[in-house]
Amino acid sequence: MIIRLVLIGSVCSTLFTQDLGLPTGAALRQGVHIEWFRTVCPGDNGSAIFVWSDTRFGMRNVFAHKVNQNGNFLWGETGAVITDLPGRQEDPVAIEDGSGGAFIAWVDYRYDEEGDIFIQHVDNEGYPLMDPAGVALAQEPGRQITINMCTDSLGGVFVTWQDKRGGVDDDIYGTHVSASNEVILPGTGTPIVETGGGQAAKSIEYAGNNEAFICWSDARQGENIDIYGQRLNVNMYTTFEENGTPIANTSELETRPRTTYVNGNTSLVTWKTGDDDARIMYQLIDENGPVLPEPRSVSDHEAIQTGPRVKRSDAGDVFIEWTDLRHDPVDGDLYLQKIDANGDQQWGDGIQVDPADGANFSGRFSADADGGVNVFWERGVYPNIDILFQNFNDIGTPTLDEPIFISDAQGYQFAPNAISNGSNGVYGIFADQGSGSIDLRVQFLDGVSPSLDDGGTLALKGMDGDVRYNHAFRSDDRQLLLMWEDNRSTKKIYGNWLVDDVLGHANGVQVSFSDNSSAETDLSQPRMVNTGSGIYLATFDATGSPKRIRINRLDNDLVNLWDSAGVAISPEFDQRSAVL
Repeated sequence: MIIRLVLIGSVCSTLFTQDLGLPTGAALRQGVHIEWFRTVCPGDNGSAIFVWSDTRFGMRNVFAHKVNQNGNFLWGETGAVITDLPGRQEDPVAIEDGSGGAFIAWVDYRYDEEGDIFIQHVDNEGYPLMDPAGVALAQEPGRQITINMCTDSLGGVFVTWQDKRGGVDDDIYGTHVSASNEVILPGTGTPIVETGGGQAAKSIEYAGNNEAFICWSDARQGENIDIYGQRLNVNMYTTFEENGTPIANTSELETRPRTTYVNGNTSLVTWKTGDDDARIMYQLIDENGPVLPEPRSVSDHEAIQTGPRVKRSDAGDVFIEWTDLRHDPVDGDLYLQKIDANGDQQWGDGIQVDPADGANFSGRFSADADGGVNVFWERGVYPNIDILFQNFNDIGTPTLDEPIFISDAQGYQFAPNAISNGSNGVYGIFADQGSGSIDLRVQFLDGVSPSLDDGGTLALKGMDGDVRYNHAFRSDDRQLLLMWEDNRSTKKIYGNWLVDDVLGHANGVQVSFSDNSSAETDLSQPRMVNTGSGIYLATFDATGSPKRIRINRLDNDLVNLWDSAGVAISPEFDQRSAVL
């Protein structure tokens, strides 16, 4: 075969400069960028619901899946559509309704670029029970963001958010939505704390008697941040003094509060106190205020402790996770403590989640039915990070000799979350960027045994990256050949036919398979041409030196007629400025 290539010193391109008569709104390639904020809640019959936002419709919208223990997705192949609205809808939070459905709230930017708060209630089948456009909980001037929610145990939910309608500092507002979708003060919400300084980093959980307990970091005293709390009933009436009661207000910084339910009317709050010598503390709170005479530390070890998280078991035991610097003074390690209903430590100075060398972080956990806890976490250094799993029994002993790799695929797996099936099974849901785009995957463990596909069952395929160097070639009035460089994983050339206003391939088909090191700085942009003898494309391969051009020839079905890696032009120097 003879390939004639002209190399010149100027750049020439054909980039949709003429009127091609494309139908309005034709999506040549619609990216699906997934934002995974680890939003999960129980479904029914041992299922799990998880929620995310993606860009499959162009702008960002909210979607949800329900998955069962067999890995079946019960709300359709690509999930239930929670929003299909103008503007951006993102950062969703979900709470179960007790009937197999969920309340899903999100930050909505369709009316205000600073953000409003909207909510939807979906039933057991994923169908909306409220206005299809959602119901506004806060649609006021100023910024409303950062949602926290909890159940009322009656099938309804408490919803809270950061609110800057006052114009200076963040306050905290909220509302209650009943099981029958009745909202207290829709569109405005009611203030929970509205005082000087900023109130942030809130956490809310069910607190018994169909009430909720909320705690937050509070800067009403200036830079000496404290922890305050409040108790709410379903009418949004408060139990403690106006603007909350102090939980921790020493001369130290108190930040990062987290709360969970214990039993009766008692909650547990944990937080970080101090800075250079930070400790993780906790306190029990009931309807009368703090229960323990003094806050307690999760561990008597002298090492720095940061980043608390908290979950309860059905028996009322509480698990606290934190990052501990006793063995690794730079990055720290994940540790766990178990606290009983009386507020007493059960696991000594805490147990180390991952004793292996190397970074371990981003742990999420869920209590099992036997007094133990299931833990998922990340191990590794970016971009090679894996997801691991371990179970600790009721006395804090690892059940497995070595942790299980939920995913040890090449590349970046991240942001795991754990949700129990209501007995001794647990779902691990995580993001996987090994392909170059963010996908969502699910694994189910029956006890400590993974039961779905190795590496997790694919829940949703993402498509990230941008598109460059678009070329279009008209063959007749009804056919248009479209080609472009696509960065959905690594730089490759994709193509598509538009025939009678119908695209031949959803999101195009990959036609180049070798390295494509395109760059405008050294004039190595890809080139395409459609001739009577075939479709030709030239890409630049920089896997060796010098950089060389590879030529592919395609038929009208966009199938490679030559080696899929292309035929290389042997150079003496770096090649550039190709014209076909």
